[in-house]
Amino acid sequence: QNPNKERHSALKNGTMIQIRRLSLGAVRRIEDAWLARRTISSTNLNADTDPPPSPYWKKQAHSGRYQRPIFVAATKQHVGKTSVSLALVSGLQKRFDKVGFIKPVGQQHVDVKSDNLGAVIKVDKDVCLVRERFHLDHIDYQHMSPVIIPRGYTKKFVDGEITYEKQLQDIEESIRHVSSVSDVVLCEGTGHCAVGSIVGVNNAKVASMIDADMVLV
Repeated sequence: QNPNKERHSALKNGTMIQIRRLSLGAVRRIEDAWLARRTISSTNLNADTDPPPSPYWKKQAHSGRYQRPIFVAATKQHVGKTSVSLALVSGLQKRFDKVGFIKPVGQQHVDVKSDNLGAVIKVDKDVCLVRERFHLDHIDYQHMSPVIIPRGYTKKFVDGEITYEKQLQDIEESIRHVSSVSDVVLCEGTGHCAVGSIVGVNNAKVASMIDADMVLV
């Protein structure tokens, strides 16, 4: 018996138990907050006759209301954004047929195979975790991690090799595709609130751009 392997398995099982316990309570509280809001996204907009104010809002067949994307962000790093995202995806899958996930701006990346492109690409490591754990096979890796900020990225941005407009275009195209094949979309933010600011794509910018509901951890 490998003690390290047993310890890893126990930790993994314990984490998933905590995630399952968190998911229902967290999603219910968020849903209650949405239902209580008297905003254009719920009671003040006629989903049968009025177009959605944002192309990323999804009309829900059971209620006739528009569902905004959900954006998970945090005030600082390492406070549990990914754990909360895992819990929310788990809970949302109990309520929607197809749950979309995207990390618009990532930092730590891994190599994966994109079936659409037929090539190996780099995506944020959390994207790989969520897609594999929840079998989000209706979304290709190509659209789940549009902007990666590795070492040296800021210098390329300052030198003009990477443009602000191209970043926004990549994010918008990816979210538009994920939204088109999903009933609800969960976005996980990157780092703390200032990460990405130097290149113009921090969490607040992206969440505002897609008119998302914010979950702040």
